[in-house]
Amino acid sequence: MIGPGLTRALPAWRAGVAAFLARHGAAGRRVEAEAGRRGTLTIAVAESGWRMVFVDADGMAEPPLAEVAGAAGGDDAHTAVAALRRAVRAIPARLHDQVGAIAILAADPAIDLLDSRAARIRTPDPVALRQLGSQQVGEGASYGFVPFGQSSEREVERGLYGFIAGDRLREYLSALNTLADRLVSVVPAAAVMLDRGQSEPFVALDVQLRASTILVADPETGAVALRTVDVGATSFAAALAEIMSIPLREAVAGLERRDGLPENQWTGTAPRPLTSTSKALAPVLERLVAEIRTTLDYFSYHRLAGSPARLLLTGEGTRLQGFAQWLSRALGLEVEVAQPLLDSFLKEAEAPQLNLLEGSPDGLLTLGKIEYRYLNGRFEPRQRKPATPVPGSGRAPAGVRLPRLNLGALARHSGRPWRERINDPAVALPACLCGLVAAGLWLIIDGADAGHAAAQADLASAQAMQADVDAALARRAQRGAVDGAARFLWTEKLLALSAALPDQMWLTRIDVAGEPGRPPQRLVLEGAVPANAAGQLDLVSRFVTRLEADADFMRDFRAVTFDGSSMAQDGQGDVVSVTISAWFDDARRRDLAGPGAAP
Repeated sequence: MIGPGLTRALPAWRAGVAAFLARHGAAGRRVEAEAGRRGTLTIAVAESGWRMVFVDADGMAEPPLAEVAGAAGGDDAHTAVAALRRAVRAIPARLHDQVGAIAILAADPAIDLLDSRAARIRTPDPVALRQLGSQQVGEGASYGFVPFGQSSEREVERGLYGFIAGDRLREYLSALNTLADRLVSVVPAAAVMLDRGQSEPFVALDVQLRASTILVADPETGAVALRTVDVGATSFAAALAEIMSIPLREAVAGLERRDGLPENQWTGTAPRPLTSTSKALAPVLERLVAEIRTTLDYFSYHRLAGSPARLLLTGEGTRLQGFAQWLSRALGLEVEVAQPLLDSFLKEAEAPQLNLLEGSPDGLLTLGKIEYRYLNGRFEPRQRKPATPVPGSGRAPAGVRLPRLNLGALARHSGRPWRERINDPAVALPACLCGLVAAGLWLIIDGADAGHAAAQADLASAQAMQADVDAALARRAQRGAVDGAARFLWTEKLLALSAALPDQMWLTRIDVAGEPGRPPQRLVLEGAVPANAAGQLDLVSRFVTRLEADADFMRDFRAVTFDGSSMAQDGQGDVVSVTISAWFDDARRRDLAGPGAAP
């Protein structure tokens, strides 16, 4: 259930893009020079779905992408992490190599926010913040901070702290798949609800699919109260669908078209007789209002903060006809329909944001033998395996100094007799060294000749194999589309896999996986990459992208996913073992199963 708000705010994105790139772009520009990546991809995820916007280095925003309503199925799909997985699968293949930085805007109940007054932190050092984070969300917590409220010179800067468990943050990195090392920020959506343009206390209500977030804030004192209640857009639609015996989708469409909300007892006027729609929605509305009032009372009396006079409404609640007016009457507050949080996030790019990666622990991201550390706004490799010198290359390893010939001494002694010069150590030692170097060069050249002959033989063999593959691919391209569509051709699949494999990557196992007695679910591809190869995940990403771009290969599959990596040995050294799955199309699964298999 994704609203159409993104298309209305494209000019606002472009206005804030330059400042947004200034915040995330310094590291992104460094990656541009290294890997040709240029743009910034911002993904907003919530239990109701995902939205994303790609902005190139010139500040030009592409048309936004959003999840189609009802695309997520099953109860386990309604989480921010699951929405991120679906969003990553939906990234166009052409953008994979253009993305230099990824920012995530997460509406996730697993993220905990605490203002500095409630945190009671006297010295905001990393040790104290991690201890507080462990109390709030569990061990290995990561944290972030954004200033909020007016601070005196004698006190610690007031603001809002955010905490997320390390395991939860690893789930976000895992969901990003091969793009994990490009993540630059994870910002809580609730922190974006802090409208820093307000000068008086205010309340913000973000209505999601199954829950709603209530935030109350006082810009003067810096006090913030945050609650999540189990009343969302689905609560209204489900109540209406039950009483009217209609499908949930029709109930949602009806609430968007027509104002069927009941008059409430807070208007002071005599209520009209309740319709069936009003009877269905009244209990849900009254429960939501009661939760908001409880939060406001706590904020005013227990936090000693000012009473809000304005409510900012965002999320799915903006799609309910008459909902903003109903809330205004029920709460006695001015209700303003705010723009979607993703739009606010991009528009307010100049303002500091609460980035949960700022206080991330070490060991959060490890790729092969390389441990990444979040530093200077992005993940940087902390350790790299030293490169092994190529035998016979003639290059000395780093840190080894070769002796240099004293040519000046040879020049000074050039006019003396040969017998006298040969007995002079200043001449004899360089001469001996020259002889040794010459002998060594002769051995290298002699060995290089033999190696060159062997290399030529290997090259000829490889060219012959490549010619066979090219010929087979040409025959494959010439076959009729009808014949290819009617049969599952394993030969074509294997040729496609061979053509898509990048250099420095090879396959070690190909298997078909599925439950016994049922159609196969996926084609499992196990491969390896040298542990000391640069850009290991880029190699995997390139392989997956090439397969997804091959229309003939994808004719029988619905998706190609990267399932993970681990360290292994291949007999010659350390390698990073990778697993990739090509998921069969449902119709093709039935064809492969043969007669008698369970559906």
